Amino acid sequence: MRRRPIRPIRRRMFGERQPVSIPPKLREAHKLYAAGEYQEAAKIYLLLADKAVLRNIPQAPNLYFRSSAAFLKTDKVEEAKAVLIKGFSWLSERKKSNKLKKSADFTIDRLRNDNQQDLVIFVQDWISENVPDDVKNSSVWKKVTVPQDHSMRLPSNCGNCGGPVNPREVDWFDASTAVCNYCACVIRNS
Repeated sequence: MRRRPIRPIRRRMFGERQPVSIPPKLREAHKLYAAGEYQEAAKIYLLLADKAVLRNIPQAPNLYFRSSAAFLKTDKVEEAKAVLIKGFSWLSERKKSNKLKKSADFTIDRLRNDNQQDLVIFVQDWISENVPDDVKNSSVWKKVTVPQDHSMRLPSNCGNCGGPVNPREVDWFDASTAVCNYCACVIRNS
């Protein structure tokens, strides 16, 4: 009888995440968006986000926000609004105040840069009406800041899923390690 070779135990360091299997549709959506085919990318991101919600996957709001950005590129403002609300609502329902604040601030900045003042007001109004005052007055809500010293040290795309990487959007473990918004893979400063 042959013995199977024993594999050495692989241990992960705290906070280290191994690359995960990526749905081909996510890679396709990233490629379509990069190629300027925003309508198709928006639909795929939305489909993936809806599936992520059903499975309670934490990247769901990021997929909604990316879908919204793609819809805006095709001047489909009502679709963009609806998808934004899905992302914000997901975070609000799960009491992810820190992430909600960070996402709202980044979305407002992006919309201002794109001269979408009506949408800026829409997002601000939604936050005002839907986020409880005790959350908005909490220290967690008020102290959310975007780290400035991390800027431009990350690769422009995730090496695992190909998604865009923005130092202001990602969650940082420390000064040299962040997490991809789409696949939760570790991204290191270059």
